[in-house]
Amino acid sequence: MKEKKKMMKKKKMKKKKMMKKKKKKMKKKMKKKKMKKKKKKTKKKMKEKKNMKKNKKNKNKRMKKKEKMKKRMKNKKNKNKKKNKKKKKKKKKKKRMKKKKEKMKERMKKIKERMEKMKEKKNKNKNKNKNKNKNKNKNKKKEMKEKEKKKKKKKKKKKEKKKEKKKEKEKEKEMKEKEKEEKEKEMKEKEMKEKKKEKEMKEKENEEKEKEMKEKEMKEKEKEKKNCPSHP
Repeated sequence: MKEKKKMMKKKKMKKKKMMKKKKKKMKKKMKKKKMKKKKKKTKKKMKEKKNMKKNKKNKNKRMKKKEKMKKRMKNKKNKNKKKNKKKKKKKKKKKRMKKKKEKMKERMKKIKERMEKMKEKKNKNKNKNKNKNKNKNKNKKKEMKEKEKKKKKKKKKKKEKKKEKKKEKEKEKEMKEKEKEEKEKEMKEKEMKEKKKEKEMKEKENEEKEKEMKEKEMKEKEKEKKNCPSHP
């Protein structure tokens, strides 16, 4: 009887041990399964993060391209506006010059007519008082000639003065245009420098972001290694 009881006890103990082993194995399996699931999830998350980053990058690129196109179109419009303005100015100047010339012609014509009338008057007076005022007429002629000479001199001076004024105005205009061109040049150079700076800053930011992401990935990998029991 005693031996029977001993045998029964042994059997029971064996059974208990077996059950314990089975439970341990089951726990291990469950743990492995959980770890696998965790790994899958983290991989998925990383993939999603990468895709998000890629999409953001592409979006930024597209936006930059759009902005560039807009700027180019704006510059084109401004150039055309400037060209049209210059053309209009030239046209106006031509018209003014034409009017001036016509006015000068009319003035000269009137002066000529006046001179001819004077001559006719002179001739009439001459014929009337040929015998009486020979000497007087001679003197008058002289005076008239001198007057004409003086008038011509005055006209010449006036013309020269006008020419000089015109030259001065043209010089001033040229100087102003030169200043304008230089200012535009400076503005363009400034814009170019600013664009370059912006580009460099953006590239730096992108590099820093990529660095951060890499560091994050490395940290997460280290965490996984620590949590995984298969890796001691």
